[in-house]
This record gives sequence, C-alpha cells and structure tokens, in this order.
Amino acid sequence: MKLNLSNKHICFAVIAILTTGLAAQNIHQPPQPPMVPDSTQIIQMVNEIASALSLSATQKVQISDLYFAHFEDIKTMTSQAEKDHENHHKIMDLKRTEFENQVKAVLTNKQKAKFDKIQQQHPSRPEDNRHSKPQNDKRR
Repeated sequence: MKLNLSNKHICFAVIAILTTGLAAQNIHQPPQPPMVPDSTQIIQMVNEIASALSLSATQKVQISDLYFAHFEDIKTMTSQAEKDHENHHKIMDLKRTEFENQVKAVLTNKQKAKFDKIQQQHPSRPEDNRHSKPQNDKRR
C-alpha cells in the first residue's frame, strides 16, 4: 500500500514539473502578430460592415477594394517586419489610421459614426485571426 502512495506522489510530481516547464516555455515566447485575414474573412468583414452601415452597391465595391488592398499591404509589411521590428508597430498604426480614413471617405456622416462604433467594439488585433489559413484572392 505504501508503494502505491509513493507511485502516486511521483506521478503527480512529474506531471507538475512537466506542466510548469511547458507553461514557462510559453511565457518566454514573443507574442506573434495576428495572421492577415484570408479573402473569405475579408469578404465576411465587408459584408458585415455593408449590412451594419447600409452601404450602397457602389460603396460596398469601394470598401471591398480598400479592404483587399489594405490587407495585401499589411501582408507585405508583416513579412518585412522581421527586418525592422522597432518601427513595425508605429508603421502598422499609421497604416491602420490611413486605411480607416480611406474607408471613412467613402461613407456618409451617419455611416462614419456607425463605423466608429463598430471599430470600438472590435479590437484592432483580433485574436481569432492568429491561426487563419493563407490568404486566397476571392473577391466579392
């Protein structure tokens, strides 16, 4: 009976050590940027915005083109980020602001207000894009 109790303690100790070691490894890994959304995700984003903002067909096409161009630009920037890590976050923030201003230029004042609310509700670095598939180019 005493032997079984010792085996249980050893098993628990090994599990605790392995769990702690794995957790410690994850802490020291630098955070990875979110993955660039693929074309299906971009279309979904545009459709949600189009619905929420009651975009006209022309506005939807313009917004869709802006989204695809923006994320293609971000994809390129992300691949170059390893070379210039210090300025990467500043550049990405500037790109996001420029993109949002381009989108707002297509919208009416009422749509701009709704767009701003939507942007506040959604983080600028969505966690669910971290493990997305590579980008496919299937517009609209």
